[in-house]
Amino acid sequence: MLSRNHLALVFAAAFVLLFVVLMPARLAVSWLGLDTRLSYSDVQGTLFHAELSGATYRGMPLGNVTVEPSLGALFTGSLSGDVQVRGQGISGSAVVRETDADIYSFTNLKLVTPVAAGADGWPLRGSLSLTASELVLGPQGCMGGSFTLRTDAFSSALSQLGAGELVLVGDGACLYGQPTMALAGENEQLSLTLNAKGMTPGTLVAEVTLIPKAALAGRDDLQMALNFAGLRRNGNAWAGEIHLPLGF
Repeated sequence: MLSRNHLALVFAAAFVLLFVVLMPARLAVSWLGLDTRLSYSDVQGTLFHAELSGATYRGMPLGNVTVEPSLGALFTGSLSGDVQVRGQGISGSAVVRETDADIYSFTNLKLVTPVAAGADGWPLRGSLSLTASELVLGPQGCMGGSFTLRTDAFSSALSQLGAGELVLVGDGACLYGQPTMALAGENEQLSLTLNAKGMTPGTLVAEVTLIPKAALAGRDDLQMALNFAGLRRNGNAWAGEIHLPLGF
């Protein structure tokens, strides 16, 4: 049997453990520096399961963010653990680890975000999904890793021209703060490719090539719309540079 002293130690250890586990989430949010990185309306939960309501990042609404920090993160004060985002059309999850000051590694990243913006005459409406086994982001932007993208953001504009819905799918990579990607899609009316080739402040510069098929090729309204969108005819294809807003 345990002696009285041993029982006291067990009860003391259990009390300390329970106290730590039930500590309010606000302490974890402050210790990990989340209160300086995110804006939010409220925080609930415990030290190991913090739920931030009404969160925004650099003006972009995220909705509700759940953070489950690892034990090591609570000792070091650097962000590390499981993160989930839910709300306002956006959803995502990843294992996040701060590898250096303001440099974050995202593993098993899954993100779906709404798209609602204009890009050089293209009204972009729809959604964009991104998956990545690992992605590194920092103050200089996209610093490492690769990803897969899928979006129907061009469908709204193309449908107005009778070109039907179109889904673009492709892969991308990050290098020295610059994302590169190559997306392609095709339906019965046309094929479209998009190749990102650099960034300017707040925008992603991409080369777009659209090839109408027989049913659309001779339509005057299509040619006017493509001209308005900054594309120029080259044989049976229309090509040009567009600037896609980041953050949508």
